[in-house]
Amino acid sequence: PFAGLVGSLTNNFSKLQKITLLYVTTARFTGRIKEFVSEDIRGIKINKQLYDIERHHAVVNSKDGSEPTQIDFKEYGFSPLTALKTSDAENTQSMLLAVPGELVFQIYEEHGARLLEQNVRTYLQARGNVNKGMITTLKEKPEMFFSYNNGLTATAAAIDVERETDMTLLIKGITNLQIVNGGQTISTLYNAWKGENKSLDEIFVQVKLSVIHVKKTYSDFVGRISRYANTQNKVNESDFFGSSYYHKKMKSLSKTIRVDVSGSMISQKWFYERLRGEYQNDQMYKKDSQKKAFLKEYPKTNVFDKIAVSKAYLSVEQHPHLVSKGAQLCFAEFAKRVSDLYEEGSTDVNEYLFKKNVAQVILLRSVEKLVGSADWYTKGYRAQTVAYTIAIFNKLITE
Repeated sequence: PFAGLVGSLTNNFSKLQKITLLYVTTARFTGRIKEFVSEDIRGIKINKQLYDIERHHAVVNSKDGSEPTQIDFKEYGFSPLTALKTSDAENTQSMLLAVPGELVFQIYEEHGARLLEQNVRTYLQARGNVNKGMITTLKEKPEMFFSYNNGLTATAAAIDVERETDMTLLIKGITNLQIVNGGQTISTLYNAWKGENKSLDEIFVQVKLSVIHVKKTYSDFVGRISRYANTQNKVNESDFFGSSYYHKKMKSLSKTIRVDVSGSMISQKWFYERLRGEYQNDQMYKKDSQKKAFLKEYPKTNVFDKIAVSKAYLSVEQHPHLVSKGAQLCFAEFAKRVSDLYEEGSTDVNEYLFKKNVAQVILLRSVEKLVGSADWYTKGYRAQTVAYTIAIFNKLITE
């Protein structure tokens, strides 16, 4: 196996952007440093991390099987940042920071989409007026980015404070940083540096940070902050529910479950787009060879989202009248049922449920094609016709 790994690295080394080396031990590491100093080999970042028994325990016992991000500004070459205190409630401490654009870029490059798990969408590229405006500012007036841009709204489980006064905090690091509003800003900055080689030296980003002290209500606090903060690009109700346990678990399953394809030696996966724009965003910075491999593994025909799942589910469950109300109202009805059926940590959100959802989406799409190509179809009310057809079909075969 080791020889195969060496061969694979040798043959594909020029295609790599980053390599992470995990040093695994069943002992407990007593030191404070969780990550070694990174180094570059021929332009490729080598990231070294220690994975001990305590870290494994934290991952296993987390709600979604992931590890909270630990961000130390010093590791990115930055001194502690000054934060202005704004409020200090019983469960939440809020503050304002001006964060260097280079630091924002480095943190996003290191942790990527993990910072956006509570965000209602991923990068929507430069098609919207808001994103186009940010790109124009970055190109023509980078020194005005702080003034023109609304910045980020973020949450954290804890902060590492070096010094505190009546009005300020000197922050050295952040635990479990989540960008709940401003995913477009952070992704645009990343794209400007990575895709267009723009300097971020003059860029500063306003960050409104809320440190939430109560673990029990953490998700509820984050959800409300996300809802109230998202006002720039249009946000649908379905976008907010995408950060629930059900949809996170569905996303996790979509990364592991493979399906065989008739006549092909290569298996495929179904891409669950938990957040709007995620499918395109995952391809954005890939090299041509990487993008080709990605599309083979996740072909466009194998992409489905929350709306498709809700329409298919409610049609099969014989509630076509709810589907007929429109995409967002249909999803709202679906969300109520999912919230009642699958609570946080439910083992019923499993491989069987994922495959069942995919099967229902395939049925929905197949009936859509049949109705759309039928001689009697007169270009109207297709969604309603499809929903009622599936509902009647399922009623007949289950009676």
